[in-house]
Amino acid sequence: MMNRVFLTATETLPETVATRLLAGRKSEGGLLSFEDTMILTMTAQTGRRIVDRLAQAARREDAILLPPRTGTPAGLTKGQDSTVATALQSAVAWVETVLAADDELVHQAGWRRNDAGGRTDLGLGLYGLATETAKAGLTIAAAAGKIDALEEGERWSAWAELEGRYELRLKACGKRCPQESELARAKEPVLPEGIRKVILAGVVDASLLAVTALGSLGKKGTEVEILVWAPGLSEAEAQEAFDVHGRAEVDFWNKRDMLVGIEPELRRDGLDLAQGVVEHLAKLFAKKNSGKATVVADDPALGRDLAAKIEQAGGKAYLAAGRPLEEQSMRKLLRDLADVCRDGSFRSMDVLLHQPDFLRWILQEVKVSGDRVVWLGDWSKSGYATMEADLESSLRMPERTVSDAVVPVLRRLAKLRQALEGKDWPGELRALLLAMYGGRELEENRGEVEAAKSIDAALNEAESGTGRELGLAVWVELLGSLGGAWTQEKERGAVEIEGWLDAAGEDAALLILAGMNEGLMPTGTSPDVMLTEAARRMLGLPDREFLHARDLSLLHGMEAGRKKGGLVVLTAQNGEAGEPLKPSRLLFRVPDAELVKRVKKLAVESEPKETGNAREAFQRQKLRIPLPPEEGRTDLLHVTDFSSFLACPLRFYLSRRLGWRPSEEPTLGLDGRRFGMWMHEVLKEFGEDSTMRECGDAGKIYEKVRTVWDAKFSPWEEVGVLRLNLDLQREAGRERLKRFATEQAGLVKQGWRIRSTETALGEERDLPGRNKKVKCFSVGLEDFWVQGRADRIDEHSEYGLRVVDYKTGREKEAAAYHFAGGRRATYLRSPEYARLVRSDKKGKVGPACWINLQLPLYLEGVAGGGRPAQAGYFYLGEELAEIGWKPLILNNVERESARRCAREVAQEYRTDAVLEWIRKGKWERFAVKADYDDFEELGLRRFIEEKSIEVIEGSWE
Repeated sequence: MMNRVFLTATETLPETVATRLLAGRKSEGGLLSFEDTMILTMTAQTGRRIVDRLAQAARREDAILLPPRTGTPAGLTKGQDSTVATALQSAVAWVETVLAADDELVHQAGWRRNDAGGRTDLGLGLYGLATETAKAGLTIAAAAGKIDALEEGERWSAWAELEGRYELRLKACGKRCPQESELARAKEPVLPEGIRKVILAGVVDASLLAVTALGSLGKKGTEVEILVWAPGLSEAEAQEAFDVHGRAEVDFWNKRDMLVGIEPELRRDGLDLAQGVVEHLAKLFAKKNSGKATVVADDPALGRDLAAKIEQAGGKAYLAAGRPLEEQSMRKLLRDLADVCRDGSFRSMDVLLHQPDFLRWILQEVKVSGDRVVWLGDWSKSGYATMEADLESSLRMPERTVSDAVVPVLRRLAKLRQALEGKDWPGELRALLLAMYGGRELEENRGEVEAAKSIDAALNEAESGTGRELGLAVWVELLGSLGGAWTQEKERGAVEIEGWLDAAGEDAALLILAGMNEGLMPTGTSPDVMLTEAARRMLGLPDREFLHARDLSLLHGMEAGRKKGGLVVLTAQNGEAGEPLKPSRLLFRVPDAELVKRVKKLAVESEPKETGNAREAFQRQKLRIPLPPEEGRTDLLHVTDFSSFLACPLRFYLSRRLGWRPSEEPTLGLDGRRFGMWMHEVLKEFGEDSTMRECGDAGKIYEKVRTVWDAKFSPWEEVGVLRLNLDLQREAGRERLKRFATEQAGLVKQGWRIRSTETALGEERDLPGRNKKVKCFSVGLEDFWVQGRADRIDEHSEYGLRVVDYKTGREKEAAAYHFAGGRRATYLRSPEYARLVRSDKKGKVGPACWINLQLPLYLEGVAGGGRPAQAGYFYLGEELAEIGWKPLILNNVERESARRCAREVAQEYRTDAVLEWIRKGKWERFAVKADYDDFEELGLRRFIEEKSIEVIEGSWE
């Protein structure tokens, strides 16, 4: 027997359900007993709140509560049975089945990728599909019989065939399919001993499987009561709004107006949203007997941001949904290990070796002492030297290529990889984890205990055979697909932050819906390549229309079940990455008379915003720039720093004074930067050879530099992995060096000799805050110094000294590196002190500005003794005919202009003039678009364009 009751009182769900249960019931013998009752709610949280309400009633009667059992409808068909496969065993069986299937069957299944990775994805997809069809009371095979679309028939038939093979595989292991077990239990549900009554309370989306189980209980004589939460509705409206099982009716809710008396608040972004939440909480808690407040955020990232903001404001927060286990460091370590086992690439090794626990362990294993940071520096250099070789190639590299401190680590890593790829990988993984974590106490508040438990349970299954043959990499992927979360213990007085479905069963006096945006809250349905919307409708599974009706019914309950002012709705204009967001369509379910007003308020043009990984500052509507750290030094610049400052003082401040660094994804192989560095290293070795300095024979010079150049590539050649692109780059380098040899021989015949290479310019000085002397020179500004290192200094008996800087870039002329003409945007943005009048290469006199002071400052560094000096570039770019000496000809006026420009830059740098310009709204010096923009991905261009930057008083930490 099944009885439906409408709860129309304007109360929250826990209040009204508790009232219903307590009606006519008195405590007996000091006991208020509901031991014969089971309450099923949409979430476990709702069930606990109902019990809390009953406990309050018991205390008022001075009685002891014997609480009802609580659970969710899904629990009716689940049970403890050792013959039923666990979730991991089921997922493994699906993947193994698909991996063993013939190509034709996989093709019929509609899967394009036929490799191991693609088949693994198909196996996991079928595991999820079986879980979904079970909610409709169907196997995949039974569901295939209900799909009448011709284009779907072939793949559903293939899926049904794979399901049969999957079941045979489980049977061979002595296990039953968990979905098959659920279907059987729905027909013969087993309740805990003593339960005579089952109550379905406020569940508006009960699955067909749960409905079947309730029907089976009713037929067996268990009293089944369906409590439909319909606050504020009349009996007739409630009859139309919900079906006989309490499920939301689409037709009714599609016509129902919502939030008529509530004005949603539009906030700029997540940070502003969090600020709004704190403001509403502060307003509530300022009142006497303020009551309880709960915040609702369906987006996990927003939930964490809200918790942080509440704690920053001095409050306490509790994430009811917890945090995903996959975010815990121990689970991340598994993924990093799996990646190394999968491909052994430099990138995967780099990520793993930056994991603090693993690095500590492996350095102890190989007995490498010293600072781990220093070792990581050696590791990085080795990655550069080997052009980021994979593990096997790195081990075959000649010893001279890889740092002595790195080689033993690579060998141990290779040994570990071999062990984790072997048959006993579960035992090897357990031994590794015990060695890393066995001697330390795991922290509950970081989820380490829960993560360790989940890994231990999964390893127990792997050691008994589950997934052992799939290998570590696939096993880790399967473990991650099963999800799981960990929660911290809730502190007294903490504000709960929970999800949308939990909110429906919340009894807080104030409910704040934070982030009511389309697809974010309520969470939208993701496109499913296996289970289309049409298929859902055919199988009786919730489709988008039903889920929309469900959400409308829940929102109605949240609003109607509370007193006026008890529901606050916040929506955001921008998302975390600066993308514009749409308000939830639920917010526009208002009468026509109010619709225009609401659209005007909420559907406004979003203010663009960018974020990046320079911490929180880039997650705000305005870029808030802090003061520099007090210990920062501003008395020294490198000769190359001046060009960066002139290009954009703001970008220079962010990188040099604050140390902000955007994330970088280094390119594979010998990129332009490395090509140039190798060329410099070759020419440095050439210049240090005293014989070569005097050599005027182009053939001998080329033989020398070609030998050194080719040696750069020999480690790859020796191990047999010299790729085609590297071979082409080697040949390109040879061509440039051949032309260099000809030009260098000519310079020797002209009387020029190399005096020194890699020469630090200036004199050694004791500078404040430095442990050792710094070689530097002055530009005429008191207590300010410049340092630089010249690639080479040449000397001529008649013409004196000249500084030579090697250039492998695009520009051929030294002047093009140093000056911008008067028509360029750079000139218009340049400061007055950087401007001058000079002749261009055609002899035409006109306005120009300094964009680089490198060569003029080199001249300052070598000046002295009254000797003449020159400076220029030795061009080594792609245009072979242009390779050679490119001097920068400067007259005395231009040299003095450069010195003055350097002094002004230095003064602005050491006084942090950038901050004053921002405070006064002087934006003309900041480049909206920079040629080389380290902050491009962080949206700095847009902040400058919109003049949306401000200085905050306080140092950045």
